[in-house]
Amino acid sequence: MPDVCIICSKGYSTTDSIACDIGNHFIHVTCAGLSRQEADCLRSGKRKINFFCDKCNIVNIIGTLKSEIVSLRNELGNLKSKLESQGASANLDDNKKLSDEEIINECVERQTRSFNIIVFNLPESSEPSLSDRKQDDQDKFLNFYEEENRENLSIKGSVRLGKFETRKIRPLKVTFDSTDQVLLALRKHKRTTGIYFNRDLTPMQQNLSYKIRKEFRERIDNGDSNIKMVYNNGIPKIVTKDKKNF
Repeated sequence: MPDVCIICSKGYSTTDSIACDIGNHFIHVTCAGLSRQEADCLRSGKRKINFFCDKCNIVNIIGTLKSEIVSLRNELGNLKSKLESQGASANLDDNKKLSDEEIINECVERQTRSFNIIVFNLPESSEPSLSDRKQDDQDKFLNFYEEENRENLSIKGSVRLGKFETRKIRPLKVTFDSTDQVLLALRKHKRTTGIYFNRDLTPMQQNLSYKIRKEFRERIDNGDSNIKMVYNNGIPKIVTKDKKNF
């Protein structure tokens, strides 16, 4: 382990440095761009977040993107094969034109959206100021959780999607500090008639989801009663009822 800060190559002490949780090396608090209070929180034994230096964080993101690219290519390949087998190759024009750059952009967008959930039919606030409306939205949202789960949720921000219309309730996008909190928010909320929560899917994922649900309805209408739909990361999948899923 280096005995100097990896940013400025100068010596450090335990009081003016912070350890990177990936590389296990130390960086001056000022070189990391952290405040003294932030550094003290990261040194706490009870902390629930990790600190990654810029160098390690970039490496980590690249590794994740590579994995996402492989997954997305497989997904597109499976969709292409399925549509071609149904004689619908004409619908593949958009997928055939996807460049590596577009695939990477899709992966980045999926990563960004993985911190969000979309809440539908949650009544909009009538508070006069934008900040008060945002706070009211978040308070209403948190009311869907028991006390113990509510304390474990850290909302980074929220925003209504779309243009305001008097007779229409806009979806609410809620952003969390981590994807683990997204899972908790989706699993632990109290069920309420008319209000439902979804993952924040990209247009490509929404299109895929639509095609799968359409196929499912058509197969049911044609008498195929031995199938059901299961969801993985918000995307539906058709499986037979007598097989284990995932």
